[in-house]
Amino acid sequence: MTRRFTGLELAELSFWAEKSTEICHQIMRTVGQRTDPNLAAEPSGHYLREVARFSESFAAFAGPGFIPKGLYRYASHADANRHWDECVAQAMASRARPGI
Repeated sequence: MTRRFTGLELAELSFWAEKSTEICHQIMRTVGQRTDPNLAAEPSGHYLREVARFSESFAAFAGPGFIPKGLYRYASHADANRHWDECVAQAMASRARPGI
């Protein structure tokens, strides 16, 4: 069964929705100074090159995983993070200099 709100209830709901939006805008802050690029009438190859470079570097991690398969048990989160860092560094080094 659906409930119908009276005009007064709707006004109160609207008031609280506005108030919560104001509070959210007061709490949030902007960090950094990067701005989004403006859209241009004529496309530029600059952003296409940036995206292609990002895609190539991201695609380097495709294929076999960089953490060897197996069951790992760690004494602490620090040990797990250290193992992760070592595996990622080793994978990056092997993909940066193939054949080594």
